[in-house]
Amino acid sequence: MSKNKIQNSDSLIDSLGIETEKLITSENEEIFSTTKFVSFPFNLEMEKVEFLRNFVLFKRSLSPDFFHYNNSHAVREGILLLQNENPNFEQRPKSVKIPTRLGTRGSLNGIVKLKTSYFISEAEKNFMYNYIYHMQSSKPHFSKTEFMEDLINILSSTYPKMKKATK
Repeated sequence: MSKNKIQNSDSLIDSLGIETEKLITSENEEIFSTTKFVSFPFNLEMEKVEFLRNFVLFKRSLSPDFFHYNNSHAVREGILLLQNENPNFEQRPKSVKIPTRLGTRGSLNGIVKLKTSYFISEAEKNFMYNYIYHMQSSKPHFSKTEFMEDLINILSSTYPKMKKATK
């Protein structure tokens, strides 16, 4: 991703009124960048990929300011909404293994899955791992797939008009 596109995405996220300049630190003073982006892979059900595509089209229809809005922006916005809903998550211990599995590929029990990836910041990636870690205390098999379900649910609840606009 070019530096110009990253700057455009930062200004777009800033236009949403969500504070993004916080650096997340742990008790070990580890700092996660909000400006360094990484490609983050997922194997998602076709239905979730379609929701994100429809959400992007919905956001673009809201204003010309969202002309460059893409799937990565949608995922980043969902992560920021989850951060605002869960502001007190503590940093997971360093000894905890980071869940890196993509999930099953292809078609499993008739459910079509696609391999895709999104550009998110290091801080957003760290939040996602912290979210999964904290959710596993009540749901032991909570994974990146369930994280994406929560992300889609919060986007749906934040933009209820989106469902009507895409039908």
